[in-house]
Amino acid sequence: MCDESQRDLYGDDSHCGVISKAAGGPFRECHSRVSADDFFDSCIYDMCLNEGDKSILCEALEAYAKACRKHGVTVDDWRTPSSCDACKALKCRTKETCRTEDGHTSCSPDYMGTCLGSGDMHYQTFDGLKFDFQGTCTYTLAKYCGSDTTLEPFTIDEKNANRVSQDISFLRVINIYIYGYNISIYKREVGNVRLNGVITSLPVMLKDGKIRLYQKGLSTVMQTDVGLRVGYNKNWHLEITLPSSYYGAMCGLCGNFNHNPEDDMMSSNGIKVSTIVGWAASWKIQDRDPFCWDYCQENCLTCNESKRDLYGDDSHCGVISKAAGGPFRECHSRVSPDNVFDNCIYDVCLNEGNKTILCVALEAYADSCGDHGVTVYDWRTPSSCDESGETCKTLKCRTKETCKTEDGQVTCVPDYVGTCWGWGDPHYHTFDGLKFDFQGTCTYTIAKYCGHDRSLEPFTIDEKNDNRGSQAISFLRVTNIYVYGYNISIYKREVGKVRLNGVITSLPVTLSDGKIRVYQSGFRAVLQTDFGLRVAYNWDWHLVITLPSSYYGATCGLCGNFNQNPEDDMTSASGTKVSSIVGWAASWKVQDRDPFCWDSCQENCVTCDESTRELYGGDSHCGLISKAPGGPFRECHSRVNSSEFFDSCIYDVCLNRGTTKILCQALEAYAATCRDHGVTVYDWRMPSGCALPCPENSHYEACGNACPASCSDRTAPSSCREPCMETCQCNDGYVLSTDKCVPLGSCGCDYNGRYYKPSEEFWDDENCRSRCRCDSSLGTVVCRKSSCKAKERCSVVNGVRDCHAISYSTCIGTGDPHYTTFDGKKYDFMGTCIYQFAALCSEDPTLTPFNVKVENNNRGSKAVSFTKTVTLEVYNMTISLSQEHPRKIQVNGVFVDLPFSHQHKFKAYISGVHGFIQTDFDLRVSFDWYSYARVIIPNTYANAVCGLCGNANQDPSDDLTMKDGTQTSDEIQFADSWKVGEVPGCSSSCTGDCSVCSEAQKQPYKGDQYCGVLTRQNGPFRQCHGAIDPAPFFDDCLYDTCQYKGHQDTLCSAISAYVTSCQARGIRIGQWRSASFCRPTCPLNSHYELCGISCPSNCNDLWALDRCEKPCAEGCFCDAGFTLSGDKCIPVAQCGCVHQGRYYGKGEEFYASASCQERCLCKDNGVVECQAASCGANEECRAENGVLGCHATGYGTCVPVDGATCSDGCGEKCPVCDAAQTAPYQTESSCGLIPATSGPFRDCHSIINPVEYFNHCLYDMCATNGRGETLCQSLQAYVAACQAAGAKVETWRTASFCPLACPANSHYELCTRSCDFTCASLFAPPQCTGKCFEGCWCDPEYVSDGEACVSMDRCGCVHNGRYIKAGESFVSSNCSEKCTCHASGEVICEETNCTEEEKCMLRNGVRSCVKQVGRCTLAPGIWFTSFDGVEREVLLDGAYELSSLCEGVALPSFRMVVSVFREGGLAVPDSISVFFDEGLIHVNKKKEIW
Repeated sequence: MCDESQRDLYGDDSHCGVISKAAGGPFRECHSRVSADDFFDSCIYDMCLNEGDKSILCEALEAYAKACRKHGVTVDDWRTPSSCDACKALKCRTKETCRTEDGHTSCSPDYMGTCLGSGDMHYQTFDGLKFDFQGTCTYTLAKYCGSDTTLEPFTIDEKNANRVSQDISFLRVINIYIYGYNISIYKREVGNVRLNGVITSLPVMLKDGKIRLYQKGLSTVMQTDVGLRVGYNKNWHLEITLPSSYYGAMCGLCGNFNHNPEDDMMSSNGIKVSTIVGWAASWKIQDRDPFCWDYCQENCLTCNESKRDLYGDDSHCGVISKAAGGPFRECHSRVSPDNVFDNCIYDVCLNEGNKTILCVALEAYADSCGDHGVTVYDWRTPSSCDESGETCKTLKCRTKETCKTEDGQVTCVPDYVGTCWGWGDPHYHTFDGLKFDFQGTCTYTIAKYCGHDRSLEPFTIDEKNDNRGSQAISFLRVTNIYVYGYNISIYKREVGKVRLNGVITSLPVTLSDGKIRVYQSGFRAVLQTDFGLRVAYNWDWHLVITLPSSYYGATCGLCGNFNQNPEDDMTSASGTKVSSIVGWAASWKVQDRDPFCWDSCQENCVTCDESTRELYGGDSHCGLISKAPGGPFRECHSRVNSSEFFDSCIYDVCLNRGTTKILCQALEAYAATCRDHGVTVYDWRMPSGCALPCPENSHYEACGNACPASCSDRTAPSSCREPCMETCQCNDGYVLSTDKCVPLGSCGCDYNGRYYKPSEEFWDDENCRSRCRCDSSLGTVVCRKSSCKAKERCSVVNGVRDCHAISYSTCIGTGDPHYTTFDGKKYDFMGTCIYQFAALCSEDPTLTPFNVKVENNNRGSKAVSFTKTVTLEVYNMTISLSQEHPRKIQVNGVFVDLPFSHQHKFKAYISGVHGFIQTDFDLRVSFDWYSYARVIIPNTYANAVCGLCGNANQDPSDDLTMKDGTQTSDEIQFADSWKVGEVPGCSSSCTGDCSVCSEAQKQPYKGDQYCGVLTRQNGPFRQCHGAIDPAPFFDDCLYDTCQYKGHQDTLCSAISAYVTSCQARGIRIGQWRSASFCRPTCPLNSHYELCGISCPSNCNDLWALDRCEKPCAEGCFCDAGFTLSGDKCIPVAQCGCVHQGRYYGKGEEFYASASCQERCLCKDNGVVECQAASCGANEECRAENGVLGCHATGYGTCVPVDGATCSDGCGEKCPVCDAAQTAPYQTESSCGLIPATSGPFRDCHSIINPVEYFNHCLYDMCATNGRGETLCQSLQAYVAACQAAGAKVETWRTASFCPLACPANSHYELCTRSCDFTCASLFAPPQCTGKCFEGCWCDPEYVSDGEACVSMDRCGCVHNGRYIKAGESFVSSNCSEKCTCHASGEVICEETNCTEEEKCMLRNGVRSCVKQVGRCTLAPGIWFTSFDGVEREVLLDGAYELSSLCEGVALPSFRMVVSVFREGGLAVPDSISVFFDEGLIHVNKKKEIW
């Protein structure tokens, strides 16, 4: 409460009473507008509550003063009578003064500081330090570096550019960063600025008026509410003005603004620097200009006294300071001419009297005078700066340039253009006409500006080559162009796109205000610059560079020096002349990240003999190029030398074994060069078989418009000045959208000068802060704020900017099987069912769901299991890799050839011995098709996964978390909780004899000839020991190898697990395999490499788009001249087809869709031919055994039928049994056991009808008078039928009832898959049924070698899928090698060969050298050739006996019959039947055999 005495005290005129004081009161004129009563009462109340606090009084008076001013009332001084001097309470900064204006008190700066930059980069700091600096990079001029958070921070950068000489630079662009904006002012963009990169017309107001941008005369001005002002005009004159509030808080080339020029030269790390260049270089900012420099390197210009006198006279810079009668005389008192005069002399002198530089300096002074309101008289006439005064007499042109007048302006025009090209394998032609071939696969500088004329725009063009299935053959893969600070890359196969500074960008693209245009023309990407450089690349194998003669003698690289003399083109990067092409090219090699690239073929080099060269010189091949009368290129021969292209064509086609595609490329290269020279080319595609298929919604035109209508420019064809060219033209109503022809209404969006396809998403900035999407319904790009997750970084990978994981976690299952979780916990688990290896277990909607499952199996021992199948479920697809199908994968149950990709969501490929599946969210799953399974997840999935691999939370202690969320220490219980599927006979752990090796048993395998090689200090893995501890791998190796008695395959697989881990880290290991230790065996046409490329070439992706950055890996790699086609190495010429993004082998027939409505055939030259199809009445379209096709809806079964008789049987002598005779056998102790409802076969009755088997049992028992063996056979027949149908059968044999005698080292089992426990199964999965059958099972530690159960250490070998017993020998398919199998799977081979009289062939099942045998053939047509060489034609359809054994000959009998019929008018063999005494073999065209 406030008593009366307090109210009186605080209501007097020295307190609150001043508010209501009328006569002479400061608020007297306000009383009629704003009632004083409320403010007076509130003032007294607040003073009472706060016991007369002075600050409360002042706040109350200030509140009334504000209310008055708001109503437009003038308030007199109220602070003095009330002792409320605000400046006493207000704390101002250094160089600020407290002032009260209009009753408002604030801190005002004492003065304004100015930093200047002008002309040939003359600077003056805020504190008056003057200096000259010629650097051409980007530098920080002024930046707030203080700690006062109430001052608005800002940064001002400048980018300089050279104008004529290397040592002279001029301001090109100013970048201002303030209030979250990036404001760029470009020299030539008068009337515009760039806001966050977007060109915007002036004036502009931002941040509610805190920033104003406007044009004043020829200057662009930025003014802010904090007093910062930046002005920049077209004559390179920069002025930064700043209030003294920023005193001592600045840094950069404008100094620290502390009134002391002595300490302005402080580096960016706070150290005082003595040199201008060193100081400025410390404030350099990284930009994308590879050619910028901080100081003159050589040929630096100086200005002597005589020149200073010359350029200081009245006809030059002296006009600035001329007083009497000078045009600037009235300005001298307002703007000092001294600095301007000195700078003018400096600039004109360094530029050797260049008139333009003089005029710019005078114009800059004239502008400054005009800004100060001073009259300037005519200065152009006396200084000869009239703007139209230059003529060809005064203009100095370069060598190979001519002065011409165009549109009233004189200019230097190049005399001609030079062309350099590279194509095919690759063949090069320099600017000066030097021709050479070079097969290197690294990155090389093709053309580069190497002159000293800084008025010429510098550029560099690199190319990266790739080998295609042979170390002797390389082809262009990517072209990199560096110009105007951009890196523009054109990649093979990225049709309709380029990579701009690493980011994939759709064409067309315009950069640097039109200085660079990149667009599609025909089948080429074309880059065109404003200075005449033109680069055309057909996204495959043909590169053409065109350059104006202005660059005469000023280029370097593999295109030569462009001086019209080919003799000196082979000059190395160091400037010395080189004699060898390889040495020359190697000197121009550019460092890239390809560790496998080479400059020349080292070994296995493919060559081409003379006879083969002659074969490809005919008119059906390369001869078409030089064919004169009637040839398609006949009119070109006089313009473009055909012999160069003819020779190169033969070279390419020969090395590639006649591949049609290579021939077509060579012919197309000549055709394109002819058209570039304006020559008419006639149809060459039809006679050469090089038909050109066009994409959907387009058609082929031999002479189509070179400027296709696109979504970005639909009128391009109407304004096209280019000559016509071969192209795939969009059909009417369609336009080009990047790489596809789309309807006019289906175009995407143009945004910031770039085109985006409908629904395409992208990041709009380099920091991934703005996520944009092309909304085709709106026709515009819509952006939203976004960002990467905490565990991601924004970066460009394979041309796409996105958020990428910072780190990864790996889970491995290897051997029998030893698991290592994502968090590093190790455990063993021997279950043989299907388990969840790793899967997403989080509700996080930003994470893509996936599930990796593994199925394990036993191999020769029930004590251990191995990974058999790895399955990834993602994007509603199922991808499986199985030990049963090495180097193959199944996608949704269908086999597909590798590599394989699906809608850019995932790709599968072979790398070394491993198959990989990689998703678009960077999940990687791999399996070596033997036992090594691996899952690699990005750290964005940390603590979001579950399964056998744990949760990836970097804490191994909780990895044994079961499916229900509880933890356990029991590894079997944990793993079994993640069981997700059953397979017949599977179990969660070992059953029966589960003995494992003792330490004593392991001891022999610790030596160097076994697992000890892993830990040997001077061994092949020593370089890896420091990075990966070999001890756990050594322990696993001992366990596995001992369990399998030292078996080579098991031992080598265990060691290979360590090899894989080391190589995955990029660690080089020594050669650890040899002919006698883990000898590598590779399929046909391939060889072993310890450190081979992880991205091998293949038919589907011979020309990989992305750089192979994976470390090397050991494995089998195709021989020279061969490449991967699925899982086989084939000659490059035999490659198949790519249809709808999927690869098919040559000659392969397939259904193109899951509905089987179209059947296709892969033909020669990658051509796919399709026709309509449908399944038959009793067929359905589905995948069966990995093949999609029309399969039968059901199958018939052949079973015994009552009453059936056989003509070749017992006939009338067959026994007859009546009911009385069969009655004794109907009991459950006899045949009655089959239908017994409580018997051992009861679970089978509903699947296999027991009645027929029961009746046959009765008959057979009767016929054999109840012989016990007959009963057992009858029961066994029913058991076999039940187990074949998958039915359960209970124990029915006993020691006294139908016992089954088994060989040594084996025992009877009711349900066994005995083919899982064979010597062969130790190497590869057995191809047998998944159902179990009763039979004899090898005892523990024994396996079947096909005849008997033997100890594992007595097992033989597997060679090319065939099991060979220990001690047996065999020869290779061409009898060039004889190999002997030794125990534990080791094969040792030696060379051998056949004599001239012998032939390598099979006889009695054994391959050997045997004397020549007779050969009879029957070919389509139909012609037969007898054993003795007589040829005749078969005229009629029907069955023919081809050959049979004559009567009376004491040899095994045979008879061969062939059936002939006509197909399309051609007689062809339809089927063949071979009769033996023992039976019949029939083979038909449908690949059916019985």
